[in-house]
Amino acid sequence: MKDLVKQIKFSKGDRNIIVLLCLAIISSWVFGLIYTPINGEKSSFTLDEVIHELPLEEKTEAISVIREVQEKPQFKKKTYKKTYKKHHTKPTLSAFDPNTVDSLQLIDFGLKPWTVSNLLKYRRAGAYFYNCEDLSKIYSLNDSIFRKLLPFCNIAQNQVTKKPTKRSPKKSPKKVVSTKPKISINKATAEDLIQLRGIGKVFSERIIKYRDLLGGFHSPDQIQEVYMLEKALAIQISKQLVFDGPLEKINVNSDYKTIIRHPYLDKKLTKAILAYRKQHGRYTTVSQLKNIYTINDSIYSRISPYLRTE
Repeated sequence: MKDLVKQIKFSKGDRNIIVLLCLAIISSWVFGLIYTPINGEKSSFTLDEVIHELPLEEKTEAISVIREVQEKPQFKKKTYKKTYKKHHTKPTLSAFDPNTVDSLQLIDFGLKPWTVSNLLKYRRAGAYFYNCEDLSKIYSLNDSIFRKLLPFCNIAQNQVTKKPTKRSPKKSPKKVVSTKPKISINKATAEDLIQLRGIGKVFSERIIKYRDLLGGFHSPDQIQEVYMLEKALAIQISKQLVFDGPLEKINVNSDYKTIIRHPYLDKKLTKAILAYRKQHGRYTTVSQLKNIYTINDSIYSRISPYLRTE
């Protein structure tokens, strides 16, 4: 038998087929080891027996293939989990007076917008915080937020007044007349405006910044133009202000960059002013602006206090 095997020669293609058959047999054998057949029958051949029956040349190649399969690293499927980081803005707490704190500061404290609105409505209704515990009267202010705010609450002693007492029906209540002096809006500093009820550091600085940009306030209605200042609060503080002092005016005969820097004069109005001047010559009076078709009475009354011809 051995002499017969030696006399048989295989081509390279035949050898490849034999190797593939061997691998198929080996795979079936491994599969049989892992998964036991349903009928309980075991394979009638072993890996050693299969290799033993191969010719010497094929036996060496088969062993090398088996080793390569055994040494090949097994890769596990990687699973990636997306991680999301939640960014929480921690409330910034600082000392405040509930009678003067503004809405932006309250938002920074972590209060909800509707809670801030309720607090401002409480003050506008004429109510006053005589002590810090009165904050619990604000609707939608929960206990946990109330306890966090309480250590930072500080009511100015010079503003605390006695609570009104019940008077006899026979006696008519005396009318309280405010003796607090009014503030000149065009001369005031940010520290002066903080004294106004409902105006804190943020809004006082915004009012001053807008005043300087305009060149001064000449009407109480202009306070309502301050960014994010509520109309009701603007009307309230306007009653405590004096709108006096000279305004900073812009020469309508100056160049484009000088004219357009005013908030009331946009690109369209500025070009119309320059075009009319180019056609009719320099302005001698501010009232000549009424001749420009894009400037109606409403626009003229708004911009004329800030314009001059010399």
